[in-house]
Amino acid sequence: MPRGRPPKVDHVRDAFLYQITIARNLERAVRPLSAVHPNAARSLHPKHVYRTVELAFMGVCAAWEEFLEATMVRYLANAKTTSGFAPKLRVGPCQDILHAYQVLSGKPDYDPDNDYLTWTNPTKVVKVADVLFSAGAPFKVPLQRETDRLKQAVKLRNRVAHGYEKCKSDFQEAANAIRQRPPTALLGRGFRVGELLSGNAGAYFGASVPALGISIFEAYMQFFESTSREIVPL
Repeated sequence: MPRGRPPKVDHVRDAFLYQITIARNLERAVRPLSAVHPNAARSLHPKHVYRTVELAFMGVCAAWEEFLEATMVRYLANAKTTSGFAPKLRVGPCQDILHAYQVLSGKPDYDPDNDYLTWTNPTKVVKVADVLFSAGAPFKVPLQRETDRLKQAVKLRNRVAHGYEKCKSDFQEAANAIRQRPPTALLGRGFRVGELLSGNAGAYFGASVPALGISIFEAYMQFFESTSREIVPL
């Protein structure tokens, strides 16, 4: 049985949503500063604006992985939301969060301060959830539904962080998938992640999205918001 009171989990979702707010505010603040913006009082070179957008996006991707980890270990330690939701466990409940890390990693000496788990592949996360939670809930349904968008987000994040040829080719595939173009379509010389994210979001994010007139960056922010609220319901 768990020792003491089970951990809370709502604050993990709220902390992730706050990171989205920070990223969104940064993107909105820098967008009008582009030298190509007709009303810019003080301008920045477009590549600097795009770089800022990239870093804001990368921060949310990192926060998403932290969110998945923090919610899963807390659910394993018998956490429930303020609204009363708690997944049905197939193991446990764990004694505490550290015990949950040990179960999740399979390492009795796991140290969250020095060791780490990988959360970039939604398919693998679903497989883990299937083992630990009845019907894989609450991770399986949203992660299976959003697998492609999550995998493309990882490719964008990796291209921001690395200049490897593999990251470049993955970025080309991701950009074409998001813009619903043939996989091998050329992007144009110098085309970068920030430029993609600043473009208009299309039907890749849902049939109703094009009419909203939002950017790909904003479409991803809304996507992360809604998916996190499925995993930790309000």
